[in-house]
Amino acid sequence: MLNTAAVRGALGGFISSACCLGSLILLLIGAGNFALAASLGAYRTYFILAGLGFVLLSIAYHLRKKAKQCACSYSQLVRSESKFIATTLLTFTAIFGVVNFAIIPYVTAEISEKDIIKAELNQPSELRELTLRIGGMSCESCAEAIEKSLMNVNGIVKADVSYAEGTAVVVYNPSIITQSRIVESVPQPYSVEVVSESVIAVNDVRG
Repeated sequence: MLNTAAVRGALGGFISSACCLGSLILLLIGAGNFALAASLGAYRTYFILAGLGFVLLSIAYHLRKKAKQCACSYSQLVRSESKFIATTLLTFTAIFGVVNFAIIPYVTAEISEKDIIKAELNQPSELRELTLRIGGMSCESCAEAIEKSLMNVNGIVKADVSYAEGTAVVVYNPSIITQSRIVESVPQPYSVEVVSESVIAVNDVRG
């Protein structure tokens, strides 16, 4: 019985984490999926509610099944099945916590560390640094997916998206791409607001 409770709790945890896990998988698959990976993260709340709903319905189904087998009151039934309920909820919480606060941050950090600045774009005479405020990010996977999506745009030399700060710092070649085109390149349904822009030296980007 407790094994069944653990399985149900784990399924609920994975359902609640599906948006971020899906984004991460699409990022690892490669180019062409970056915009989709970024858009998935914006619906995190719905996935969390779906996972929690699955867990609660599983508990309710179990209690209803037990109620048919005995003439217990609801309070007596809850007390007698407290271990099942606790195991289901604790497993759900553990899986959700490990996936969202350990696995996803670690993997996205590893991906970021392996990223290399785009190839030099014909020795541009100047580069510009654009700071954007990004609204709607729900986890590190969102930031990583938006960053990958931006880096896939011709003319963008470097992109650094921070989930914690809710910003994106984009270095671009103004002879190839415009500020408005960069704003449009942020995947839907995230909101974008231009914070600042400045001219920077090419050597500052190369390290």
